[in-house]
Amino acid sequence: MSNTINDANTLHPPGVPQLVDALCHVLGNTCRLARAAQCFGWNAMGRGALEAERCYLDQAEEMHTALDPIAQHIRMLGGVAVQDYSEDLVRIALPYGRVMPGLIEKTIAMNGAHEEICVSISAAIDVARGLDDLSSIQLLARRYSAHKTHAWRLTQLASDI
Repeated sequence: MSNTINDANTLHPPGVPQLVDALCHVLGNTCRLARAAQCFGWNAMGRGALEAERCYLDQAEEMHTALDPIAQHIRMLGGVAVQDYSEDLVRIALPYGRVMPGLIEKTIAMNGAHEEICVSISAAIDVARGLDDLSSIQLLARRYSAHKTHAWRLTQLASDI
């Protein structure tokens, strides 16, 4: 059994460890993207900066708010909520140092990261469907919808910059 399950003596239906693992990927990806959105919002400059700042910071707030329910759901399944524990993370590079990408580069990177998260959420939904776990499906469907909305908003932002 996977080491993400708290008590090895607890009997879980087959597939629960895989669902916990998939939810941990969603948790880690959401956390990573929330940090990137906050950083980008703090450092929005240039034409469209105010609109971009609002867009990034709104996304960061929504994603930070989503972290606890995901973690609580993982614990409800008997798992350990671990962020950023795998190499299967979205490929958004947080800027370090004094070089900050421009607004259009940030927006394109964020949009791509939201699309990547949607792929990992879809995989988690498939696992939850296999277990007939309606509460997990509902949680993941809300996350999928939120990331698609964020991606759409970023597309609109990119067209305005």
